[in-house]
Amino acid sequence: MSLENADALSSPSESPLPPAILRSLGDRSYDKRKNAALEIEALIKALQENNDTDRICSVIAMLGQDFATSTNANHRKGGLIGLAATAIGLMHDIRLYLDALLPPVLHCLDDPESRVRYYSCESLYNIAKVARGHILRYFNQIFDGLCKLFADVDIDVKNGANLLDRLIKDVVTESESFDVERFIPLLQKYIRRSNPYIRQLLVGAIGTVEFCIVIGVLLRLDYSVRLSARYQYARLAARLFGRPI
Repeated sequence: MSLENADALSSPSESPLPPAILRSLGDRSYDKRKNAALEIEALIKALQENNDTDRICSVIAMLGQDFATSTNANHRKGGLIGLAATAIGLMHDIRLYLDALLPPVLHCLDDPESRVRYYSCESLYNIAKVARGHILRYFNQIFDGLCKLFADVDIDVKNGANLLDRLIKDVVTESESFDVERFIPLLQKYIRRSNPYIRQLLVGAIGTVEFCIVIGVLLRLDYSVRLSARYQYARLAARLFGRPI
């Protein structure tokens, strides 16, 4: 940890982050924002060791409210990379802070600046990578965001969306608590879209969740719910491919 972070940890001021980190986090230079994020990661780890949950919450609130929703695009980028760094610093305790971490990141998926949308996708990827199965209670919001990203006109955003999609599929596949019934209405909403990239996302989602349904049947033999959901997926898949069942 830097001396600056050590001072911030021992003598907190009104701001939960030191002034130098705040300046670098909103800088136009990516390298300065990245270095500030590394400082935030180290600070969060130290706060976590000291069980300073109030300070951690204050850091997240500042990143989400003062940076990620700023009118300055560089501040929004800094807020997003800072939230991702916070997630990495929290590691296994991230589940306690997801309600605060995710909303500003999901909000920025609709940002008018393509680079902000890209950083939002990257931040969401890093948060999901740390949270793994704990992220699934926000699956519908994430999938809704993925649909927007897949339809994006920017190639970097599309590439980032593909990486995020693969990670979320892995998390769903390894989980035993994915809520299929809750996902079906959202799938019905997007299945009517003609955008080929969104339809590509839907095909992958149906395949992944169908796999989870079959595994659920085999492991738990919960036929009444699982087979009902599987039948609904068959109907939705038929509509997607334009074939009657």
